[in-house]
Amino acid sequence: MTLATGRTLSHYTILGPLGAGAMGEVYRARDTRLDREVAIKVLPEHFAKDQERLQRFEREAKSLASLNHPNVAQIHGVDRVGDTSFLVLELVPGETLAEKLSRGPLPVEEALHVCVQIASGLEAAHDAGVIHRDLKPGNIKLTPEGKAKVLDFGLARQRAARERPSSVAGPLTEEGVMLGTPGYMSPEQLRGKPIDRRTDIFAFGCVLYACLVGTAAFPGETPSDVIAATLEGEPDLEALPRKTSARVRELLARCLEKDLAHRLRDVGDARIELERAIANKEWSTARIEAIPGRRGAWRALKPWVLGGTLGASVALAGVYFAAPLLWPSAPTADSRTVTRFVVNPSRLIAAGELDTTSTLAISPDGSRVAFLARDGADGEVQMYVRELSGLEATKVAGSVRAHEPFFSPDGGWLGFVADDRLWKWPIAGGPRIELLKLPGFHKGSAWGAGGIVTSPTPNVGLFRLAPEGGALAELTQLDASKGEGSHRWPELLADGRHVLCTVKTAGMATFDDADIAVYSIDSGQWKTVLHGGYFAKYAPTGHLLYVREGGIMAAPFDLQRLEVTGPAMRVLSGVMCEPSSGAAQFALSGNGTLVFAPGGPVEGLNDLLWIDREGKESQVGMPARPTRDIALSPDGGRVAMIIAGATDSVFVFDLRRGTLARATFEGNSWRVTWTPDSQDLVYASDLDSGGVFRSRADGSGSPTKLIPDPGRASRVNFVSATSTVLFAKGNIGARDIWSWSPEPGAAAVPVIANPFDQWDPEVSPDGKWLAYVSDESGRGELYVSPFPSGAGRWQISKDGAHSSMWSVDGTELYFLRGSTSNFGEMSAPRTLLSVSISTADGFVPGPPVTAFEWNGRQEFSLSPDRQRLLFMRPRDPPVRTTEIHAVLNWFEELRRLAPPDPRR
Repeated sequence: MTLATGRTLSHYTILGPLGAGAMGEVYRARDTRLDREVAIKVLPEHFAKDQERLQRFEREAKSLASLNHPNVAQIHGVDRVGDTSFLVLELVPGETLAEKLSRGPLPVEEALHVCVQIASGLEAAHDAGVIHRDLKPGNIKLTPEGKAKVLDFGLARQRAARERPSSVAGPLTEEGVMLGTPGYMSPEQLRGKPIDRRTDIFAFGCVLYACLVGTAAFPGETPSDVIAATLEGEPDLEALPRKTSARVRELLARCLEKDLAHRLRDVGDARIELERAIANKEWSTARIEAIPGRRGAWRALKPWVLGGTLGASVALAGVYFAAPLLWPSAPTADSRTVTRFVVNPSRLIAAGELDTTSTLAISPDGSRVAFLARDGADGEVQMYVRELSGLEATKVAGSVRAHEPFFSPDGGWLGFVADDRLWKWPIAGGPRIELLKLPGFHKGSAWGAGGIVTSPTPNVGLFRLAPEGGALAELTQLDASKGEGSHRWPELLADGRHVLCTVKTAGMATFDDADIAVYSIDSGQWKTVLHGGYFAKYAPTGHLLYVREGGIMAAPFDLQRLEVTGPAMRVLSGVMCEPSSGAAQFALSGNGTLVFAPGGPVEGLNDLLWIDREGKESQVGMPARPTRDIALSPDGGRVAMIIAGATDSVFVFDLRRGTLARATFEGNSWRVTWTPDSQDLVYASDLDSGGVFRSRADGSGSPTKLIPDPGRASRVNFVSATSTVLFAKGNIGARDIWSWSPEPGAAAVPVIANPFDQWDPEVSPDGKWLAYVSDESGRGELYVSPFPSGAGRWQISKDGAHSSMWSVDGTELYFLRGSTSNFGEMSAPRTLLSVSISTADGFVPGPPVTAFEWNGRQEFSLSPDRQRLLFMRPRDPPVRTTEIHAVLNWFEELRRLAPPDPRR
């Protein structure tokens, strides 16, 4: 169907057509709710009657929804209005690569930069199990900033081990629609044989050839001629520019192999080779060299490549490593040669798997690397330390599900987080030593001459800790007037008196928009040094390193003036990172050894599920999102949640309509709940210097501040009977329960206040009983006290508790048994217990009994009829990598890619 300009689909206003493809018409539209322009892809009416086409359209939505990468055009949603089904896509500005190539080939340097990005996006798709099947210049957009984005997964499909195209074995056209594009289709695709990701690699080789030469690798006057050339002919590699290096020529030959057995098997290897060609500026020194035969095209690869990729598997300490064939251990950094090799655990942990954390560290002298891996295919996640000069990895004591590793200045200790605490472990061996009990999700620590600087929980400033442990000393405070929401990922500079860190501010889309700042411990002054990046490190070469759009950027940096003195350059692409938390998987030693996990941006996604009392699970129908808190409306029709990002916002999912809508548009929000009429939301936010706010659930109107500056409220509870708001606030590890009454001029007052830590307040529907968790016994247990007096109490749990909830009629109290980790997950078994409550003769609790068991996060919500539980389960992250890359003497390469300030 054709949509007229001005027509509205849901809350999208059509602005005009953009084009049409095999799987639908595309329009420019405005999202009136978020006030942004998007692309709307509509399935034609006559397609809706064709089941195969309809399935292909839905497959595009699922394929795109599984990808989150800066070089892949993103999907914002999928919707249906009447008989019209449509996708809401990122509107990518700029021209297609085909339009650019119509004016001639790209310069070799530009072609390599563009194709590195294409390979990176394709690599992310393959890692997510998606084969594009129609990669070509017309499906690649080049933004005005020079970013390449892969578009149009209309022919994409989720990958099994090997799959057959839907109908290529028959006619290549169907009502004039080509299922794939001759000239970019692989021989096996043209012949209708089973395909795998090597089909996309063939198409990538065709794209790379077109960028360098300006014409197709397999030209022809008609589609039949093109098909014949692809099946029988060879690309004219002599037509490549003279500046094309032997490395790139060999790569092209491997990509365009007709024989699958000899074709390049992983597009990530193509990305790495192109990055090396760029790093070495091979277009300026390239010589034309004969390619030694198609089947031996990569014989000229350097020995360290073979050592890193063709290693023999050796089982050590429960983890598998690649043992290089050409040397018994990793090379040393004595020479000035830049040397790469692979540390290859068989089950390296992905960033999203541990929920927005860092998993990698290197000792200051570059001799050791600490990383996380599974102890066997189905084993537990643990920390390992390996000397780069050897092959043996040592398991760190007490490091099950540990994260955030960091070394002491002398390299003799490893710090890490596990079991809700900060620990240190002697490299020489021995038990772990507790440094600090953590109040929340740790966001980085650094150990320098001035001690340990740590971000013990999100949405706070930085604190200082003695290397022996003890009390925290506040170092920085958030500046609410600037919209600051967190100081995280600290890095101590060499003098031990200045701290480099990432500053999260309100209004950010992702941490790509964060600020990097330096704090002076002596003066207490801040200096913002850069906008637009995160996870910053200082390199002794005079560079400020940071992550942006899935790669490492380097800017010349004056350490005396604490200023960036020149433009930033991208020095490494495809680094695993988590843009919704600012975590990244790379580390740098003082002598120039770089270690990193290849991949790209990863999101920690959660599925929203129902479970009934028989243990039967069912999907809610909402696509996986990085959700944090959930609250079911009292009428059971909608779910409020926090969707994490650089700005954590409240969203509402309508269970009846299957729609997701944003409800808050300013500030970072957390701990959301509903008013009794299911119309309004009450939540904590850092908006307007912080407080508890009330907003319409439909996103209309402006938020109303109920309580100013409650601190980092651990939970917000709206008391139905009196409209009182309950919340927990206070210093780290010593929170108290407070209440606020809506009476004019009323101030918040403490209800439960003592030296212990209290959190998660929940008041019964009649407003008479307060349930809360306290650690006075040494761990979190559930208690109930009269409300509002707080006089007296009953202990409800005995094996640990978290996240309680009353039934609608107040006759049952539900809670989770066990304690939680910093990953927001319960220790096994994850069990929800119920306690019957009688109040006829005072407060009389019954014994706890099992109500539900499940494997999910600790946040939950109960249906009004008490027959179903709503909860979140972390989605298994896409396998981004199974290896760690190490680069010795990387500073030499860094200086070439980003020349330092000559005044230095």
